[in-house]
Amino acid sequence: MRRIRRHLTYANVAATLALVLAMSGGALAATHYLINSTKQINPRVLKQLRGRTGRTGLPGPPGVGSQGVAGPQGQRGPRGEAGPPGPSALASLPSGQSESGTFGVRADHSLLNDKIWDTISYPVPLGESAGKTHVVFTKANVEAEHCSGPGHADKGYLCIYETVAHGVGAGSILGFEAEEEKDVTGSHGFTLQWEATEAEAFVSGTYTVTG
Repeated sequence: MRRIRRHLTYANVAATLALVLAMSGGALAATHYLINSTKQINPRVLKQLRGRTGRTGLPGPPGVGSQGVAGPQGQRGPRGEAGPPGPSALASLPSGQSESGTFGVRADHSLLNDKIWDTISYPVPLGESAGKTHVVFTKANVEAEHCSGPGHADKGYLCIYETVAHGVGAGSILGFEAEEEKDVTGSHGFTLQWEATEAEAFVSGTYTVTG
């Protein structure tokens, strides 16, 4: 022990310390590598590095491109099939179709049992006139057989819908195409007639006929 202390000098300590530092420094330097490929990084570490993204920047101003050149005109398509002919001014109302209109008559100084009347012309003539049993008088707010309401009439029927009525009795129909035959309509129209029951008598409403 005395022999070791005898040879332990400052120079020996400094040289030994320098040797230890040199050996540790070389080992430290040997643990540093130059990374030039992602294959050298642990996949878990690489995944974490890729997952870290920065904030999304503000959107830039909208870009408006110039209008492109117009394309060539397409070819003309084939001609379509001709549609069915429309009704002429002399054509009759097709079977099963309906037409409607209005009526109105007033008398301010009528006498009892005086007649007030209004003549109606169909916009489109009927193919066949309605018979005596195919004319129905009813109120606009009351459904009747073959006449379910304004704008409706069963096939072959004429429905007279009274909207307003005062000082009149029951209405009737005159056919002006057959010397005013009572309760029969013509193919071109009819005459409505009521008996006045008061000095002030008036009635108005709508009609619908179905060919």
